[in-house]
Amino acid sequence: FHPQEAIGELGTAMFDSIETSADEHICEVVVIFLPADAPEVLTQLVAERGYTAVELDKLPATWNAAIRESQPENSTFVIKVLRERVTHPL
Repeated sequence: FHPQEAIGELGTAMFDSIETSADEHICEVVVIFLPADAPEVLTQLVAERGYTAVELDKLPATWNAAIRESQPENSTFVIKVLRERVTHPL
């Protein structure tokens, strides 16, 4: 986000859009990758939206694999669980 002052307004709209789409696609979780040097205002916004840091090895194997495959270098990740894991087709 540039300028950083736009994080609050633009970040909120972006997260609303991402979470709405994820819900419509019946996603179990949203994963956000943050640069290691993310500004405090961004990490605060993510936390206020309900995203939390978790240990990768504590996640279900499918989530773990997807994160390992997708995570950019020099980044951290936070997740927001949207619904219980689907273990059987609906």
